[in-house]
Amino acid sequence: MKIRTLLILSGVLASSPILSAENRPAPATTEERIATQERELAQLRAQVVSLQREIQELKEIPEIKAVREVRNKLRILNASMEQFCLENDVRECQFSDLAKYIDPVRPAIRAEDGFGKLRLSVDEPEWRFTTESGIVVVFQRPSFETLLKQYKK
Repeated sequence: MKIRTLLILSGVLASSPILSAENRPAPATTEERIATQERELAQLRAQVVSLQREIQELKEIPEIKAVREVRNKLRILNASMEQFCLENDVRECQFSDLAKYIDPVRPAIRAEDGFGKLRLSVDEPEWRFTTESGIVVVFQRPSFETLLKQYKK
């Protein structure tokens, strides 16, 4: 999300009339240049604040919140599965095996919500989860072999 935010900001700022010098005469003195740059900087800061507000409003859209929530749950599920597989020296498990690894304080991750349909295997490169509104969330799983190498050191 940070990269998208920066791309949005850079695109808007690059097209800003403040940055184009063709509409204004060159300042005569150093003091005038400094004053002009300070005014332009203040205008750019105001634009950035405005864009940050808009981005925050976009984050509050229910569909976006749902996708973020699903991604967080998939991360937790992935970490739990990896921990189980490392401790039990297996390459896959059942959803019911992970009960003790999933913290009950965190958002509820329940099999009946669709998470139980996922193939819980360290050999599975990605998980696809469809939200109630039909949005497909793809979770690219990190390589388990890399984790094994770190764990065995």
